Amino acid sequence: MPTYDYRCKNCDSLFSIEKSMNDPHPEICPSCSSNNINRVWENIQLKGCDKSSNSGGKNCGGPCRGNCGSCGCR
Repeated sequence: MPTYDYRCKNCDSLFSIEKSMNDPHPEICPSCSSNNINRVWENIQLKGCDKSSNSGGKNCGGPCRGNCGSCGCR
């Protein structure tokens, strides 16, 4: 199940919640009980190699870092 990051605008607390894509967003901050929270869209990691990367057009489905050599596509 995916983990989603949220930040409270009231206390600046950063917290993560494991939930299905169809589950509702959390309603309150676990630190201060404020309902002024937003989803954090930082550090999104995409996995897999594709033709736009340096993988030679292969799609290995593994984690790619830099030139895709770390995922064994080559």
